[in-house]
Amino acid sequence: MKMRLVSAIVAAAIGLSVANAAKAKTVDINFDDLTTGTEVGAAYSALGVTFSNALVYTPTINSSKIGMTLPNAIYSVNMGGKPQQIDPISASFSVAATSVTLRGIDIGAGGFIFKAFDAAGTMIDTVSYVGTGTGPGVFRDLTVTGEAIARVDFSQVNLAGADGIWFDNFSFDYTPVPLPAGAVLLIGGLGALAGFRKREAD
Repeated sequence: MKMRLVSAIVAAAIGLSVANAAKAKTVDINFDDLTTGTEVGAAYSALGVTFSNALVYTPTINSSKIGMTLPNAIYSVNMGGKPQQIDPISASFSVAATSVTLRGIDIGAGGFIFKAFDAAGTMIDTVSYVGTGTGPGVFRDLTVTGEAIARVDFSQVNLAGADGIWFDNFSFDYTPVPLPAGAVLLIGGLGALAGFRKREAD
């Protein structure tokens, strides 16, 4: 009887361990559920990300806005369509991300730079793209990767006259923190014990 109970507990714990194995998840945000003219801030904190210096913007749709997921995009609270590296738009994650992708829209000579930082503030990846002129109709998806991305910054590469930029289609991958092994064993043991007792009562 005791051996059957031990076997049941071990089997349940193994099953929970497999079910609890960490699997990467993807979060997609297109900002279209927000109201134009409002700061993004903690609007998506329940999804694991908080933005700073990000304002929801509904531009007049024309050929320069190709690549947008209608109707909204975001730009800088402080600099409008010309965020600079000294004052970028930022997104911070409650659980470290492993990959982050963002679309830059209407990219011209001012370019688009995307940086990833770890929890200590050390830059762990950066990627950029620079177009020409004011970039009407030019858009690019840039992706930064790392084992533990705590924050990303994005802006123009440099200030280039009348050239501006908008951002849309923000997505990130992360791996949920699994339950500690001890918790898995405890839950498995309790579940198995309850089932064992029920069978004995029957």
